[in-house]
Amino acid sequence: MKKGFTLIELLVVIIIIGMLVALLLPAVNMARAAARKAQCTNHMHQIGLALANYEQANGGFPPNHSNQSGGKFKRGVLVELLPFMEAGNIKDLWNPYAALSDASNERFVQMIPPCVQCPSAPGGAERTMIYQDQHRDPVDNTRPADYAIIHKSLDAADGKAYQVPLGGKTGPSAVASGRGVIPIDNLTDGLSNTIIFHEHAGMPNVYFMGKKVDTLETNAFSWIGWNSSPAGHGTANASMFRNWCAVYADGATYTGDSNTTTVNWTVMPSATMGTVAGYRGKIINVTNSSSLPYSFHPSGANAQFADGSVRFVHEEVVPLIYQYLSCGEDGQPVIAADTEMQDWSESWLDANTGYYPDGTN
Repeated sequence: MKKGFTLIELLVVIIIIGMLVALLLPAVNMARAAARKAQCTNHMHQIGLALANYEQANGGFPPNHSNQSGGKFKRGVLVELLPFMEAGNIKDLWNPYAALSDASNERFVQMIPPCVQCPSAPGGAERTMIYQDQHRDPVDNTRPADYAIIHKSLDAADGKAYQVPLGGKTGPSAVASGRGVIPIDNLTDGLSNTIIFHEHAGMPNVYFMGKKVDTLETNAFSWIGWNSSPAGHGTANASMFRNWCAVYADGATYTGDSNTTTVNWTVMPSATMGTVAGYRGKIINVTNSSSLPYSFHPSGANAQFADGSVRFVHEEVVPLIYQYLSCGEDGQPVIAADTEMQDWSESWLDANTGYYPDGTN
C-alpha cells in the first residue's frame, strides 16, 4: 500500500516554505529598489549628457527659464534640451510661437520625455497636473518632472545670498552671452563641483518626511516650465534653504492649502540657523513642496553636476555644503566628494569666533 504524507508533514513543509518566502521578500524588494535607483541615475546621466551636447552646439548652457525671445514664448530648460535627449519627436509637436496654454500646444504639453521622471516616484508617468507660474495662463493636463533646477538666489545658512548656476537676476551667472546662453566659463567653481539638477520627486503630491500630506493640482513643477519654486516665493517662510533647515529643527507641521500653490509650515520666531541651539538640520528628503532635493530612495538623493556626472548625496550632508555645491561662483572650497560630508571638518572652524560657517560650533 502506497504511503502518503501525513498532515503534520505537510504543515512542516508549508511552514518551511513560508519562512523561506519571508526571508527572500526583503532581498527581492531591496533588489528592485536598487534597480530603480540605478535607472534614476541613468535618467540624470541622460540629462547631463543633453546639457553637454547643448553646450557644444550653442556655446553655453541654456538659461534656467527662457522668456520671450526671437518670437518664441516662455519655456523651461527641459524643453530646450529635447533634441539632445532623443526626444526630437516631442519637440516637433511644440509651437514655439504660441503660449504653452494655446490649443496648438495641447498635444505637446501632454507628452513627457521618459528620462525626466524617477521610476521610484509614486504614480509614475500617470501623474497629471495644471502648470502655472507667475503671470502665465494655466496649462492643463501636463506632467511633473522629478528632477529640478534651482533659480534665483540661494538664501544660504551662512546668511549670504548666492547665484545659481543657470542664472538669476544678478551676478555673473545671470549674464548670458549674446546668443542667450550661459557660458561654462561663468561657473568658476568648476563643472565637477557645481550641481545643476537634483531630484525633486513626487509632485503634484506633497510629501513631508516620507508621508504624503497634500496634493497641489496646480503648481510650477512641470517639465515644460520653471520646474522650480524660487527663494522666498509665496511667503517669507519659503526661503529656499536656511529657513527650511530651521523649520525641520523645530519639528514642523504641514498646514498647506490644497487650493493654492503656496505651502506653509510652522516656523521658529527666528529662522537663522545659528539660533537653532547647535542643530544644523537637513535639507534632503524633508519636503518636496519647495525646490529642496527630495527622493524616494533610502538615505539620500541623486544630484547631477555640470560636468555630466551624477552623485548620490547622503541626506545627512551638511546643508551649507550642499548649498555651496549648488552655486557655480561662490568661491567656497568645496568639491563633489563633499557630498558625503555629514559633519564639519576642523578646517572650516573660524578660529576667531569658534563657529562654523552655518553658525554651529
